[in-house]
Amino acid sequence: MKNLNNKHTIKLNQLFAILSFLIIGNLFAQKPLDTLVIEKEYIHSRKAPLKVGKGTFIINKVDSLYLVNQIRFNYYEELRQLVKDDVDKDVENIVLKYEQIVKENDFLFDQLELKCKSQSALYQKTIDELKLSLNETDRTLDLSQRSLENANNAIDLSIKQISSAQKKQFWKNFGLIGGGVSIGLIVGLLIAN
Repeated sequence: MKNLNNKHTIKLNQLFAILSFLIIGNLFAQKPLDTLVIEKEYIHSRKAPLKVGKGTFIINKVDSLYLVNQIRFNYYEELRQLVKDDVDKDVENIVLKYEQIVKENDFLFDQLELKCKSQSALYQKTIDELKLSLNETDRTLDLSQRSLENANNAIDLSIKQISSAQKKQFWKNFGLIGGGVSIGLIVGLLIAN
């Protein structure tokens, strides 16, 4: 009986382990992601566009598949609403022309953006060159100002030296005149006596 109970206990334990494994496995299992298969027939379909959500895998079996974002889709829907009642208009031609205009606008925008970037680079280069030129002009002005100050100092020194030399010459001349007068007086006194 004990042996029989052991066998039942082992089988119950194994069954419990298997059930536990299945339950835990289901709890931790990831939610399966959606998969969308685009068959070859879709290329000729006129059905409404497919809306694909986040996390959806797409398996493409056609040669080319065009993905359109929400903004572009809204443009197409607005265009379709505009020409919906007018049978004479060829919607496909309108859409193709619209696409062509969008491509041309994208191209022109890219060209404009490139030109703006090159203009901005040229503007920055001009500013940098102007800064260098201004710095060079500032240095030249500093040197010129120092040279002018040195010249003014030299002129002031020359004026002082000339003034000093003139004073010395005056006193020297005064001394000669005074000496000549003195000698003339002495000679005149000697002759008169």
